This record gives sequence, C-alpha cells and structure tokens, in this order.
Amino acid sequence: MSQGLVTQQEDFAAVCDEIRSAGIVAMDTEFVSEGSYRPELCLLQLAVPVASRRRPTGGPRSFRLVADHG
Repeated sequence: MSQGLVTQQEDFAAVCDEIRSAGIVAMDTEFVSEGSYRPELCLLQLAVPVASRRRPTGGPRSFRLVADHG
C-alpha cells in the first residue's frame, strides 16, 4: 500500500486486501458538523505498518469491506 487518495471502489477494495494481509491497521476519522447537529463523516484515513491511504467519504460508500472479517 503506497500513500495516496482513494476515490474509486476498486482501489478501496485493494486497500482492504492490503490491510487484511498486514494484519494490523491504524484508522483516523474526520467529521464535519457545520449546519447540522449530526456530524457527517468526511474523511477516513487508514495506515498499515509500511504505508497510508486517505479516502474522502464523498466517494464510494462501501465501508462494509473494512468490517468484513472473512
């Protein structure tokens, strides 16, 4: 996994595969709450021991790949 911005679902699926292979992941989230009482997730940052990726949440919506244990 190299550093970069992930905006396509296929790329996000590849990142999830790399996370599974690494066995460990660091995750950081950024939220925006302007004009609302409910914060909206706007950025998901993921890192494995050798690289990191950033994913704006306005792109592909499938976060299920991150939570998939199988």
